[in-house]
Amino acid sequence: MARCLSVAFLLGSDRLRSAVVLPFVMTGLLATGCAQSRVATRTDKWERVPSSARVVLMTPDITVAELAAMTDEAHRHGKLTAAHCTSAQSVQNCLDADVDMIIHCIFNEPDGTYRFRPDLVDRLAKAKAWVNPTLYVQKAGIERQREAREREGRLTPELVTQLDAARRALDVKLDAVRRMSEAGVRMTAGSDSPWGWYAPGEFVHEIHMLAQAGLSYSDAIVAGTAGAAV
Repeated sequence: MARCLSVAFLLGSDRLRSAVVLPFVMTGLLATGCAQSRVATRTDKWERVPSSARVVLMTPDITVAELAAMTDEAHRHGKLTAAHCTSAQSVQNCLDADVDMIIHCIFNEPDGTYRFRPDLVDRLAKAKAWVNPTLYVQKAGIERQREAREREGRLTPELVTQLDAARRALDVKLDAVRRMSEAGVRMTAGSDSPWGWYAPGEFVHEIHMLAQAGLSYSDAIVAGTAGAAV
């Protein structure tokens, strides 16, 4: 299992370059970090504010220079790099920094709206970067939360609205994965480290989700085995 390094709060190219070496001492295989952060603009007390009043901006958290320093240092040690990206700008920054794998790879705009980016997809394909779309974590959250709240008698109209919106967002993501795959982007299957409603040991569902996104089952299995091991 790959040892991972969280670098979201280490700023500056030199400090990040030094920090990247740490996992390798622990026989790490992959250097990973978050390429952007979620910024709540109206309040940081989420539990006190209705969801309709929440505004989340997607902003790059690590500069291209910092990403490039980490990537260069990892490559110098013969290691691959990966970054969690849920905004178009963070995907672009990672491509500029030669990151090997983009986790999530969601093309959200700074205001949180989604717009498919053929230009970035073309760059992903030409760079032969891997995309790990982490599809099942979203599906598990939608379906299991609905089932649990229904059993508990707590499936409120507001929650139904939120879950329906999440389902539509997942459909958009599935379509994006299909379009990326058809454009020649290399796919790998990953769970985003099972958490929340996604229990460990359920990775097979990730394979099913890639097939649902248009990959053949043989390609989806390769994405979760040989592709994930590259």
